[in-house]
Amino acid sequence: MKSSINDVKRGKHFNSILKLIEMGNTELAKKELRKVLNYYYYNEAALSVYVRLLFMDGEFDKVKELSEEYLDNREIAYYYALVLKYSGDIEKSKELFKYSYNEGKVRALIQYIVILIKEEKYEEAYKQFIKIPEKYALENELEVNILRRYIYKNIYPELNDVMKSENLRYFSSQIVEYDDSILEDKIERNQILGRSKFNGEIDIKNIISYVKEKIENTEPSYYDLFDRYIIVYPKIGTVDKKNTDYLMVITNLNTKEIVNIYPCSGVYINNVEKSDVMTKKYIIE
Repeated sequence: MKSSINDVKRGKHFNSILKLIEMGNTELAKKELRKVLNYYYYNEAALSVYVRLLFMDGEFDKVKELSEEYLDNREIAYYYALVLKYSGDIEKSKELFKYSYNEGKVRALIQYIVILIKEEKYEEAYKQFIKIPEKYALENELEVNILRRYIYKNIYPELNDVMKSENLRYFSSQIVEYDDSILEDKIERNQILGRSKFNGEIDIKNIISYVKEKIENTEPSYYDLFDRYIIVYPKIGTVDKKNTDYLMVITNLNTKEIVNIYPCSGVYINNVEKSDVMTKKYIIE
């Protein structure tokens, strides 16, 4: 009976932690998770949530340290695979993404497909793409359509003219047929709708010219659905009204076709940059 009561209390405590995360109070959530793990270190539900929060904060070394004994847990394996992908250990990350997906985590399949596209293995990417469950595709239409455009453009080039005539959303259309002339408008719309703002005196045209030159002969900092470059640019703007000195530049995978530019937060970036697990330079100066 006492054990049952304790289980209920632990369940309520864990749910309250999840609520903190929903509310955006991740620091307090991490503190509470540490309390749970101090008493019940083998609580994999708490550990997997904690690992996810560490990853989101760019604390890659801690993710690695906590994950290595629990790679049979699909959630923990997934976030460790992300760390390996960012740090450059692609083959190991692919193994873990496949394992995590086989254990039921669809997002791991998405990451695996992204790597195959990055490696230009489009036929294999297509074989994996058709495994995406319909429910996931409906709930993540933008993401899945971006993957579809990369794959179809390369294995069904005859369909590209057909796709050009479709009323595609911005990112999908930029993959099908890149149009440099609409980039400035995209960046300016971000200023109205997004969390990131350029400083008032910043000229968008000059920024575009600057980053084009900066990334021309540079490898991306990392990639997901797009190649991403993190560039130091002092006093470039704000994120959530906090000053930042970093620019995020996004291009179509394996190209220098810029599809977005915006100021990005330095906290995550600095944490990643100083992680021992990183084997390549993350920030472009």
